[in-house]
Amino acid sequence: MKSKWKTYWIDPKKIVLMQAGEPRRGFDKRGRISILRYGKVLSGDWDLKTLPIKDTALYRGIYQRFCLGMKWSKTDLYPSRLKIEHPASSTNAWVEKADDHAYFFRKMNNIESLYKSISKRKIDEKMIKRKGFYKDFMFINVGRSGELIRNSGGLHRLIICQILEVDRIPVYVHTIHREACPHLEQGVIVL
Repeated sequence: MKSKWKTYWIDPKKIVLMQAGEPRRGFDKRGRISILRYGKVLSGDWDLKTLPIKDTALYRGIYQRFCLGMKWSKTDLYPSRLKIEHPASSTNAWVEKADDHAYFFRKMNNIESLYKSISKRKIDEKMIKRKGFYKDFMFINVGRSGELIRNSGGLHRLIICQILEVDRIPVYVHTIHREACPHLEQGVIVL
């Protein structure tokens, strides 16, 4: 089955921002560009509404665990320390759970498994491809200056791949800023 999604393999370290707009027309409730706008070229200032991924609790927590060797309960992800930077952050839904500690430890077990899997196999195309679609990888936007902005999906994997220095990951280009188009055509911006 051929997928309607065009996959690009890129260096995960090139994705340093995440979309952090406001919920309004064209954006979802978490401030990301709506999936209904997939494949669109848009003008406007949407690409300026971003948050550095390294400033998120998710990045800090994963870094603290795997680079500094901290226990999960001592990281910035622990429920009593968790502060949500923006609704687009993957940790936004965590604080609304009735039993946030049990949920936290389930999530951390999942992150541990994901980390072990990626550290052993890196990103194996056969392992992650399902029915022509790369499962759990992200949609990115291309900003006016060519910056790659995470729109949705795959944030845990992205952070782990950055920490493990994985060479390339599959992404889908969701939206492109109109001002980036000439640069893409000339090869100045390379995906």
